[in-house]
Amino acid sequence: MNDKTLQHIMQSFPQLEGAHFLRRLASPVPLVPDTTFDIYVDNSKKYYVLVTTDYIDVASQREELLNISGSNGFKITAIVEPLKVAGDTIKLAGIDNYKGEWFVENKEDGAHPTYSYLAVIDSKS
Repeated sequence: MNDKTLQHIMQSFPQLEGAHFLRRLASPVPLVPDTTFDIYVDNSKKYYVLVTTDYIDVASQREELLNISGSNGFKITAIVEPLKVAGDTIKLAGIDNYKGEWFVENKEDGAHPTYSYLAVIDSKS
């Protein structure tokens, strides 16, 4: 991710500005579509995952994260709606009822677009 993309993500998801990056998870076997999961935690110990993918399928990505997170058992519990304008209210949607523009699209350099969305996760550990 370049600095321009990172800035756009941080503006859309300000929860990440004060959060600490823990680690990146990805399938050990490159798949098409390819998805990465960046795990963050904020000062109040709330966990987030920034999902970056070339194809959005929340149900499959939820299962993939659960499978590759091993004993941590990270499970997506809510989708965070990105902010459009500074000062917007932060909204969460249940995992089964998200609607509208809940992802950020990146179409740089004429490449295939990638999509990022932020979700709240729980851990069983």
